[in-house]
Amino acid sequence: MVLMWFTTRLFGIRVQVLDKNRIRDLPGNFVVISNHQSSLDLIGISHVWPSPCILVAKKSLLFAGWFGLAGWLCGCVFVSRGRQSAIAEMRRLGDRLANASSRLRVWIFPEGTRQSGGEFGEFKKGAFHLAVQAQVPVVPVVFSSYSNFYSKRQRRFDSPGLVLARVLEPVTTQGLTESDVPALSERVRAVMSAEYGPLSEEAAKVASAAADNEIKAD
Repeated sequence: MVLMWFTTRLFGIRVQVLDKNRIRDLPGNFVVISNHQSSLDLIGISHVWPSPCILVAKKSLLFAGWFGLAGWLCGCVFVSRGRQSAIAEMRRLGDRLANASSRLRVWIFPEGTRQSGGEFGEFKKGAFHLAVQAQVPVVPVVFSSYSNFYSKRQRRFDSPGLVLARVLEPVTTQGLTESDVPALSERVRAVMSAEYGPLSEEAAKVASAAADNEIKAD
């Protein structure tokens, strides 16, 4: 996470976390999920990170530039999607999460694939199966769009920018079973998707106002 701190300083990216107490003060083990936009996600994650925590990502990201390097340095668990080894790894994580004395949190991108068009992708069910298996809460975290400072198509930082992260209310899984996973996934996705637009607009507005103030100061 030190690497992420240097990256934010290098490119002038500010991260502001809203309602961080919802994750900071949550006792016990839980599963954190967040929207997946690009390798820059690790910058926002570093400001919310509920230590001790394990990031779970698909194995192909291990070779995705500095995301893979940073993930590897942070102890990320890289899994091969759809393979028996991945299923076995998730079950082992579920067993550890279910053990209250293990003190473990797991962070997963349920979309699996990066999304950059403003719409949330379909949520994979792995994170929700994991939470239901262990009977631990799901904590949704939404990061605002990076479009106010980063051009993904041109891979260029246009200006110093702001990322807003909002920690949403934890969602209980107590009493839920495997049959409840699809509905749980859709419910959480709907709440996160509804938050993304207003949060991104607010980030763009605050970043624009800050830029105007800098121009006036000059």
